[in-house]
Amino acid sequence: DRYDQALQHINKKEWREAKAILEILLREFKDFKDAGHYLKQAEHQVQLMDLHERAKVAFDEQNYQEALEALHALINTAPDYDIGDLLEKAQKGRNDEQYQQAARLFEDGRYSSCLEILDTIRERDPRYPDSKDLRSRAEEQVKWEGWYREGVAYADDEKWEDAIQTFERIKREAPNYPGVETQLTTARYMDRLSSLLQEARDRFQEGKFAACVDNLNKLQQVQADYKKSTVDQLRRDALDGLHAQATRQLDEGRFAEALKSLDELGDRSSDYPDLEALRAQANEGIQKEALQKELDRLYEQATAYLRAEDYRQAAKHWREIQEKRGDLEYPDPDNVQKLVAGQLYRDAEKALLQKQPQKAFELWQEVRQVDPEYTDRERVEEKAQAMVARQQTVRTWMRRIGIGGGLILLIVL
Repeated sequence: DRYDQALQHINKKEWREAKAILEILLREFKDFKDAGHYLKQAEHQVQLMDLHERAKVAFDEQNYQEALEALHALINTAPDYDIGDLLEKAQKGRNDEQYQQAARLFEDGRYSSCLEILDTIRERDPRYPDSKDLRSRAEEQVKWEGWYREGVAYADDEKWEDAIQTFERIKREAPNYPGVETQLTTARYMDRLSSLLQEARDRFQEGKFAACVDNLNKLQQVQADYKKSTVDQLRRDALDGLHAQATRQLDEGRFAEALKSLDELGDRSSDYPDLEALRAQANEGIQKEALQKELDRLYEQATAYLRAEDYRQAAKHWREIQEKRGDLEYPDPDNVQKLVAGQLYRDAEKALLQKQPQKAFELWQEVRQVDPEYTDRERVEEKAQAMVARQQTVRTWMRRIGIGGGLILLIVL
């Protein structure tokens, strides 16, 4: 009777009831007919029914993933099992659920995670509708996120121009993108500071030390503590560069350039060591240059008078050279002193021969002024003085004895 009941339940596909009866039957009669075969069939069908039921319950509870797992296990076990449209509904439910999850991720700003879920949905169902246009919006956000990170990386590396270009690109496409305005303002500000520092470095490399310090001053007016140690060191190097430049110019005799360098140094560091001593040296050099120029002018005129045989004018200019030169050694490549002194001495001798002792004496005095060490070989001074003395004697006797006696005295003399 139990066996027949089990078969009736099987015919009616009442697998749970058939299974229960067959289990009791086989406990009492282990090898009863083909009850074992029917029990296996009933157990298999009950397993399928359980999977189907589990899938339906999970679906009703909107647990679409569990429903799909049960359905896939069912299909893998019995591909022909009638599950109706439950699989399609569960798949759609899971896609809808994940789409909502993607939407929440988008709202939370987790755009890459949003796209990952959308990609998963697309792989399952390429025709699934993107009703909120999440993909294109998320892709834009991911693109802007990438640009933003790139801009921040440029800023961290102090590549301000690249950072500015990157943030400007974001602003053109997404004017209200969070943080971009602040980043762009900061990058522009830092680029200005960086540019001023780089300009100062460039001027230093070019040897334009004053301009270097001026750029550093502009930088500190904008932000006093920007890279303070670097700026302070560059300032010291530039001031030292100006000092070294001035010292080199002094050594090379370029005194006006040296004074200009020292003035630039003083304007930018009034307490720089030995500044005033170097200025005094430069001013002294400039004065010597001016004196040298004036002496050269006088010497050129003296040589011109010498060529024109105007020896007294040549002598005058040579004396002026001697008066003005002070301690400065001045060369005489054209032998002006020797030639003028020699000619004046010869003129003095000629004046003696012409009975002009006063003129001879004056010429001898000019010789001494031109060349204090000139040797009076012909005793011009002595002879001129003697001749002047005799002439004075004659004039004295003439006043005493009258004109006639004077003529006789002259004849006697």
